[in-house]
Amino acid sequence: MTPYPPRRGQSAARERFWALLASIAPRHDVTLLTQIDAAERELPADLPPRLADVAYVPRSGEHVPDPCRRLPLEVRCGAVSPALRQVVEQRLSRERFDVVQWEFTEMGAAMPPPTIPTIVTAHQLGFVAALQEWRAHGGVASELPRALRRHLRSLHFELSALSRAHLAITLTPEDAARLRAIVPSLPVAVVPCGVDAEHFASHGGPSAAPADLLFVGNFGHAPNRDAVLFVARDVLPALRARGVKLRVVGRHAASQLHALAGAANVELVGEVEDVRPHLRAARVVVAPVRFGTGMRGKLLEALAMGKAVVSTPLGAEGLDARDGAHLLLATTAPQWVAAIARLLDDPALGERLGAEGRELVLRRFTWQQVARAHEDAYARVLRDAVTPRCVPFRMPRPLPAALAAFPGPVRRRIAGAAGLSRITVDGLRWYAGRSWP
Repeated sequence: MTPYPPRRGQSAARERFWALLASIAPRHDVTLLTQIDAAERELPADLPPRLADVAYVPRSGEHVPDPCRRLPLEVRCGAVSPALRQVVEQRLSRERFDVVQWEFTEMGAAMPPPTIPTIVTAHQLGFVAALQEWRAHGGVASELPRALRRHLRSLHFELSALSRAHLAITLTPEDAARLRAIVPSLPVAVVPCGVDAEHFASHGGPSAAPADLLFVGNFGHAPNRDAVLFVARDVLPALRARGVKLRVVGRHAASQLHALAGAANVELVGEVEDVRPHLRAARVVVAPVRFGTGMRGKLLEALAMGKAVVSTPLGAEGLDARDGAHLLLATTAPQWVAAIARLLDDPALGERLGAEGRELVLRRFTWQQVARAHEDAYARVLRDAVTPRCVPFRMPRPLPAALAAFPGPVRRRIAGAAGLSRITVDGLRWYAGRSWP
């Protein structure tokens, strides 16, 4: 089950779906059940070959009624179609499957109690990102209550979804450790993101106009927007004397980064059909990610292209890359300025890092290796599956009719207070270990 269809070149998640299915389907009978947006209307023509069956559910796109604000924003905004759970239950009741796999914890809103071995892939942990974002933006005391509320909402929803699976998959060891810190008994396997190392080869092919710095990402994703603004506002001014410019490539760049439109040292390219010409043209690829978990597929692509890379330690999670050996790591703005200047002044260092980075990719992160790790996870859950606790998920209920007599602002305050009380109690239960055997 995927929240949207597999597509090549669209996003790291869609690329992952496509590559894993293309690698696994020749050896197994795989049924894909996915959702499509109303604008898509039908499945893409370039689905992975040799799938046993493909079905889809139209995504309604409607906001889920949540008067007490107990759901994560992605779920409340219609990430999961209400019809999906019914279709899943119908398929499971009339067909035989060995394993059920859900991609993204947001899909937990549609998960029935598991009747066969079930896997959930946690691409990122929203409950971790909420507090990371607060710290990245200065740790302002007045913003802490909002960050804590986001943290608690995501904590209960995500851990409840994982509790209804026999095995959780994370993309990085760091995310696995974050889960085990709260739920030590949680069965977790790490299966990283991968990259098509032949497609992203360093040699041959067209090149775009030269660029000093390049950042690639989907700018509908908040950590990517923050990363670009950090470089533009905190790093580039210190490099002004060098005339250093940043090129920004990816979906929603123009609509989400309009504050940078027209900036002399920032070029907003937007979505491109093929990112490789821009990677070839870049002297340094930057990944200044300050919050958010999971693994960055675009960073793997840059390493596969043999590019010199500067990243935050957070942005490089899951790579097992060493500072000064495969890339350079930086956290503060002065560290970023120093790392970029070092690479611009020493092309030989960039070439050495690029060569070692590509070697790391070939050794650890080809899709064939990732697919084998996924099959190991299937074998593990079939061999060792332990009945999960199944912390139940219930869609929010409407407000009691008795509140109808109150004015709207009063109703909203009462609902908000009730929701905050509930997610606080739920969060404390998780931290106290009472929601897990």
